[in-house]
Amino acid sequence: MFILTLRRGLLTLASLTATLAATAQTPLARAPHPTRERYFSTHHPVAARPTTAQDQLTQALTQYWGGGMYYDSTRLLYPRYNAAGQTLERVTEDRVGRTSWVMRQRRTVQYINGRDVNDTIFSNLNRPLFAIKRTYTAVGKPDTVYTRFSPTATTWRNSRRDWIVYDINNFKAEEYQQDWLFTSYINTGRYLFTTDGQGRVVTEEFQQTDLSGANYLNTTLSTLTYPGTSDSLGTAIVSAWSDVTNSYSELQNRYRNVYKTGMLLDSVYAEQYNATNSSWDLQAITTYTYDNRQNRLSETVKTGTSLATMAPYLRRLYTYRIITGTPAESPVTDAGLTLAPNPATANGIATLRYTLATPATVTVELLDLLGRRVATPALRTTQTAGNQAVAVDLRGLSAGLYVARLTTGNTHQQVKLVVQ
Repeated sequence: MFILTLRRGLLTLASLTATLAATAQTPLARAPHPTRERYFSTHHPVAARPTTAQDQLTQALTQYWGGGMYYDSTRLLYPRYNAAGQTLERVTEDRVGRTSWVMRQRRTVQYINGRDVNDTIFSNLNRPLFAIKRTYTAVGKPDTVYTRFSPTATTWRNSRRDWIVYDINNFKAEEYQQDWLFTSYINTGRYLFTTDGQGRVVTEEFQQTDLSGANYLNTTLSTLTYPGTSDSLGTAIVSAWSDVTNSYSELQNRYRNVYKTGMLLDSVYAEQYNATNSSWDLQAITTYTYDNRQNRLSETVKTGTSLATMAPYLRRLYTYRIITGTPAESPVTDAGLTLAPNPATANGIATLRYTLATPATVTVELLDLLGRRVATPALRTTQTAGNQAVAVDLRGLSAGLYVARLTTGNTHQQVKLVVQ
């Protein structure tokens, strides 16, 4: 959610900054928290959002400051989109040395009726690690998120479940969190919301459970305000529960969003409450820049206790491609894809045949039923229009069912292959 909390306390500024970075990069040290990510992105955006389906984010590069300059750390690549401009795949790479990038994870997304319903996260190109399934209410609001993890390549286990409860006006009222323990889900926490007439959340109370999972403990309360009638967050003030006063009387943090014309986020001020002199002490500032199409180009985080002493900490740089037109028909929309022999013999060769309506850059790859690439792509090149044939090497494959996929741009066709 908007504020990430510890039991009966809040994250330090250093932890908060690290959390912001982690939210954008989705590390795999633990299962991602999809409902927190969704709410955080809505109220305190940390990732670029293309303005239209024609503006496609291709890379988000994270750099850390040190020795008087920024150093590359992590980059997110977005190689595939659907026709509606929604991300189909995201690849995370880490910087190794001065010139090399190493794959850390790959995330694929499936949409139904424009809604994200299934995510699969791979620890690298071939190893599935997390699977996230989302359901929606009859009016299209997020309902339940199920997260599973894969301890082995062939085993899936439940991890957590999150669901949202709406009031009679279809405004968010509660959100519950459960973790899987041995044979059933146990309660771990919940959020209680109050909303205004526009359905905007104005208070968000987070309660954690005790060790039994049966009792909820008051933890933090976030009070949110908005500029005018906008849905964009203006200020969030976080208070912690005090067992002494039996109330949320311990002020902790404040976040102030400043906007440009057109409600583009200009900067976010992170402040910590100083109980000694009853003031808010500056901790960090994040600033944002945009291109002339209102796509975010950069966000820069600086830390310090005053504007004069702010020092660079990290920045993210975003690049896009602009799709100026959509072809009436993709060259592989109806390519007449065939594969023979099928069934094929292990360690043999199968031939994939298809027809391109127009010249195109194509990729041919062989996948198992979990979507893992089981061999180096047989082909990635530009081809002319007309009949094509590609040899698919089956050496090293076990008997089973596979999928040969032909891709160009954001469109693909595939055919099943039986290996005996």
